[in-house]
Amino acid sequence: MATRLEILQGVLAQLATITTANGFSSDIGTNVIYWDVYDQDYNGPAMVTIRDAEEDTDKINQYRQTLHLEVEAIRYSTQANKLQDGLALLADLKTVLVTESWAGPGVIVRPTANSKEIEGKGKQAIRVALMLDIEYREDA
Repeated sequence: MATRLEILQGVLAQLATITTANGFSSDIGTNVIYWDVYDQDYNGPAMVTIRDAEEDTDKINQYRQTLHLEVEAIRYSTQANKLQDGLALLADLKTVLVTESWAGPGVIVRPTANSKEIEGKGKQAIRVALMLDIEYREDA
């Protein structure tokens, strides 16, 4: 049994492990933020944010919840490396949230979609998003 807060704290802790010292492609785990808003011309540090705007409750089993989560990461690259860096960043997110078993018993994590954007105003900014459904059973 879990709570929404425990699930979100687990996601934040997992994302914080994304560092090159842990074998990942970037250090975005050093800047993990819950629900931040930034403009289209964002010029700050590489970062990862999570948003949990929506949650469904099962109509038959009122304790089963499905949390719809969006994880968005931004990092900078070069013209020559943006394709590889973008894919590596997406792979890092999938590894820590989908492949590794970080959640407690009975928690199911399913990727539902992903997207990638590249902006070239000065720096080559790569923005990837991974959408997940996290199904869990809330305490009665």
